[in-house]
Amino acid sequence: MESLGAILKAERESRNLTLKKVSESTKIREHLLKAIEDDQYELLASPVYAKGFLEAYARYLGLDPKEVLVHYQRHLEGVALSKRTGGEGRKNSTKKRVRLRRFLILAMVLILAALAFYLSVKPSYRPLPSFGRREPSINPSPSKPSPSPDQKEEHPPRTGLPEKSENP
Repeated sequence: MESLGAILKAERESRNLTLKKVSESTKIREHLLKAIEDDQYELLASPVYAKGFLEAYARYLGLDPKEVLVHYQRHLEGVALSKRTGGEGRKNSTKKRVRLRRFLILAMVLILAALAFYLSVKPSYRPLPSFGRREPSINPSPSKPSPSPDQKEEHPPRTGLPEKSENP
């Protein structure tokens, strides 16, 4: 049995119409008409849009829109049946998504645990009470000015050692 897209394409070509001419007349974009003729209905926005496009395209070509929609419905049933029987690819992609989610959740838990551990072990920042507020040191006695070089000391500085007597 010939596909719906092939039927529509054959009818268009038998009338010597280009996709551009059909697109201008029906206001359906060329790439969407090409998808319909290639039976790639998944490229259309939704089945509702596909039905509308098919109906307009059938009317433009002079075909019965109801018959075209019945043909499209059979195509959808065939696609649904093949998805039910050969859905291994979908199961594998679902498993991959589940694994990815589990990995991301585990990674987030580990990051949060490490952050909690770091915050509990790290000493909290507490500045010293005198930090930033230095009080001037108080000297009980003012320092003596050093003697000028022209002033001579009469007595040598005391060292704390017993003094030597110069008399033997």
